[in-house]
Amino acid sequence: MWSDKKAIDFELIHDDAVNFLRSYEFTGKELVYCDHPYLRETRKKYARIYKYEYTREQHIKLLEVIKSLPCMVMISGYESKLYTESLKGWHSHSYKAGCHHGIATEWAWMNYPVPVELHGYRHLGDGFRERERIRKKSNRWIALIHANASIHSCSRSIHRAYVHRHKIPGLAR
Repeated sequence: MWSDKKAIDFELIHDDAVNFLRSYEFTGKELVYCDHPYLRETRKKYARIYKYEYTREQHIKLLEVIKSLPCMVMISGYESKLYTESLKGWHSHSYKAGCHHGIATEWAWMNYPVPVELHGYRHLGDGFRERERIRKKSNRWIALIHANASIHSCSRSIHRAYVHRHKIPGLAR
């Protein structure tokens, strides 16, 4: 599984994304995740909540920059006409997340293909109850597989003992 591999290089930058993204020399092997101030008009509470808010123009500039990057990009936010139209053709996924005023539907847009293999299955399912149901079902299947393996092993031992004891031609190995 790819999650078992160790990261070779990692750098955390705390700066304005646009400045950094414009100056960075990409190799194409990077993943850029943008968790920027969400578009103000999409928030339930329209009031200023970030120390450094983004204007609509800054959102447009950020979208232009990330669309030009030669690497994998993921950006999160609330659904809006600006993001939906600007990131047309990108994969998107909605999910429930806690925010300042309860639970909200957030979106993640990605410019890379949807992974075929998950890095882990701990969060598989829509919510706690479904994850619990999946975990219990998975545990039942694992127990059944182990039980069947034990039965199979036992039956093979009985078969070998029977063939050996009765010296059945063609079956003895």
